[in-house]
Amino acid sequence: MEAGRDEQGAVDGPAGAGVGCDRCGGVVGPLGGDRRSQHMEGHAETILGLLKARPDATLAELQAALAERGVAASSSGLWRFFQRRRITLKKSRPMRTSRTAPTS
Repeated sequence: MEAGRDEQGAVDGPAGAGVGCDRCGGVVGPLGGDRRSQHMEGHAETILGLLKARPDATLAELQAALAERGVAASSSGLWRFFQRRRITLKKSRPMRTSRTAPTS
């Protein structure tokens, strides 16, 4: 039995530390996580430009605008993009009707 492996061949260590690579015999990085953030970061200037032009845009509207430019983006990917920059997208609530001025 190899060092660092149990009877079933699983790699010993903390959860998420990595998995064994049968081909190379080493340990590869943890599985899962955000693998497409580099793709979004490559279009950061475009995404931020769209947001600057339409600060009240929704994620779906931004996604559609990016698709028109040939950039594939999911709403969750956009959400994480803005989350990394601590940018929040909030719509303005409609104004309440005025109580001081009568309406017809």
